[in-house]
Amino acid sequence: GIRAKTVGQVPVFTGLGTFTLRSLSLTSLQGLGQHAEVRRIYMQNNLLTSFEGWETQPNLEELHAEDNMIENFRGMRPQPHLEALFLGGNPIRSLYCYRVMALAATGASLKTIDGEPVKRAELDKARALPPEVVEAVRDGWALDTVPNPDADYDMSLEEFRAFRR
Repeated sequence: GIRAKTVGQVPVFTGLGTFTLRSLSLTSLQGLGQHAEVRRIYMQNNLLTSFEGWETQPNLEELHAEDNMIENFRGMRPQPHLEALFLGGNPIRSLYCYRVMALAATGASLKTIDGEPVKRAELDKARALPPEVVEAVRDGWALDTVPNPDADYDMSLEEFRAFRR
């Protein structure tokens, strides 16, 4: 099996506003902490399945998390200055509302997702989501427009609101 390995257990290579966490077999972002000096984070080629352990990085502009096993936005926090998000090679990209969820989970500052410009309609949809839906996305829930019989839980927004109470 895969042994758990957190950011707190590995050396973090930093310099010039950059964190490099590439190819370290990370399974968790626990211990990452918050770093005002960081503008870019490179964490490609790890074993991450979500953003659990992630914290708001107040000046982060670019996040590279390609080629992990990220399935959802669980653990993501608002990133006030994030402009570019790269998640190629992750299962999350196959989700129907992936780009809208990325905008909702990180905040409205994103300009590109996987190198493609954010469309006005995507931004409008993300901004229109009620706060409890945004929190649900950050808790690992996926948005979709049709029922999913294969999901562990599948419910409408109204059912979800009752479920959260």
